[in-house]
Amino acid sequence: MNVLKNVKLVGDAVLFGVIGNRNLYKIDLCVIASGGDWRIVACYDPARGTWYPTELLRQRDGNLMDAVTHYALTQHRQAYAEWILVLSEFGASAEPEHERITNLVEAIVQRFSVTRKDISAVLAINPATLREYCEGKASGKLGPLLVLALDNLLTAPKFEKQA
Repeated sequence: MNVLKNVKLVGDAVLFGVIGNRNLYKIDLCVIASGGDWRIVACYDPARGTWYPTELLRQRDGNLMDAVTHYALTQHRQAYAEWILVLSEFGASAEPEHERITNLVEAIVQRFSVTRKDISAVLAINPATLREYCEGKASGKLGPLLVLALDNLLTAPKFEKQA
């Protein structure tokens, strides 16, 4: 179910409305890319004519946050990827990279009824490489790109297996 309305990128921020709510929300791509709770969200209330700070939390607002993240990932992939890379250079992540990769892989396996080998084939990487990243035995520049690619696979309407 779509919860967003009037979503667009302005500068380096995603602006969006929520169905059933008149407010306008603004969240920077760097906050979205961090993967954690969003404690720096600006909200414009037309009734008051002012912006005020608010927050979106994974436990409470997960569906909304996933919809905004999906928009950023699919519509502004390059800018989103740049923030993922920048944040990874500073070791920033709401969860360890290998856990995030493992969680994404498990979600893809469950959603599309595929194997890790199928995922590796689509990503054009060796299955052992994917396994090592999932186990935390490998790290490097491939990690953030792997997270981005897995996010993209998870949000795709269908999984296209490679021959």
